[in-house]
Amino acid sequence: MAHARVLSRAAGTALALLLAGCAVAPPYPDVAPGPAGGPYAIMAEPQRFLGRDVLWGAMIVETVNLADRTEIELLAFPLDARQRPLPEAADLGRFILVLPGFAEPTDWPPGRFLTLHGRVRELRAGSLRGEAYDWPLIHPDSVTLWPRDFRAGRRWSIGVGLRL
Repeated sequence: MAHARVLSRAAGTALALLLAGCAVAPPYPDVAPGPAGGPYAIMAEPQRFLGRDVLWGAMIVETVNLADRTEIELLAFPLDARQRPLPEAADLGRFILVLPGFAEPTDWPPGRFLTLHGRVRELRAGSLRGEAYDWPLIHPDSVTLWPRDFRAGRRWSIGVGLRL
């Protein structure tokens, strides 16, 4: 009886450790998201947000290489608890990620999702679909490019009828 209890506890501990090892930690655990309204909030109150750090999730729309930098147009989305973009939520506006030098467009293809930590440097007057649009320009400290299937998640089955 005591032997069965020890084995049961050991199995429970092993299962807990296995499941804990499967948890995905956020890429920027010490960084708070902000501003909450994303690019739309910056466009509404630029003086309040210029020079501030942001932690945003986004989908790549287009990558353009220029002579001395690469500009990546992104569509911002709220983040989940693991700091991954939530594409099923309403978007938070578009912005431009500015990378120094050349970035291979095949490494930054349209439709890929990323999470970035960076700073709002300026707003650039421009247009979007024929309408005036002030583009926030973000210079990143770091970028996490998510795998193509990051939203699929992993499914684990134990026994019959129990799915995690």
